[in-house]
Amino acid sequence: MDIEELRYATERTKFEGLHASAYTVTKEVEQNDIEFSQFANNLLEDQPWIEKSG
Repeated sequence: MDIEELRYATERTKFEGLHASAYTVTKEVEQNDIEFSQFANNLLEDQPWIEKSG
């Protein structure tokens, strides 16, 4: 997801009435289609590299 897609997704989420969570981008990576699919499928699982805020 590039920055424009992230902005669009954020605005769509706000429009749908969902609440955003604070996050900090610490690293940008490039992934091929398979790597991104694996990442997306695993995103909702607890990850040690994602710190919960607040």
